[in-house]
Amino acid sequence: MGGSSVVLVVEDEWLLRDCIAAHLRAAKLRIFEARTGEAALALLEARKHIDVLFTDIQLGGAIDGWDVGVRFRKVLPQIPIIYTSGTALRSERAVPKSLFVPKPYEPGAIINACLNSLQERATMIDESEVADVEAVRSYQISDRRRVS
Repeated sequence: MGGSSVVLVVEDEWLLRDCIAAHLRAAKLRIFEARTGEAALALLEARKHIDVLFTDIQLGGAIDGWDVGVRFRKVLPQIPIIYTSGTALRSERAVPKSLFVPKPYEPGAIINACLNSLQERATMIDESEVADVEAVRSYQISDRRRVS
């Protein structure tokens, strides 16, 4: 994990965005930054490679973090999504299998959430590849029995 993994940080407060981006870079993650939901969706539409979405919920503009999460998950079904906010979580708007880290947070909590999400995603991909290989082996074995 790390060096080639990309986190999109969506935060309207520039000081928080700058601070968490610096900590994530120090953890060897690559970063895209967006100040608004609209800017985040522009990166999605531009087909930028993004491995993890970290978004504030209350953003300036018409599109909030909940909407950003929904749009990203529609296009990238396996992307880990980490929400943050200084207000109470309304979990009914969160996409399935997402995380919530309340503000104020320690940068280490976000770094760990990103790295754990990347590891979990890699494990899911590895397991699906193993399942695919097993299905092919099973087919080949049954196909050999039919041929013999």
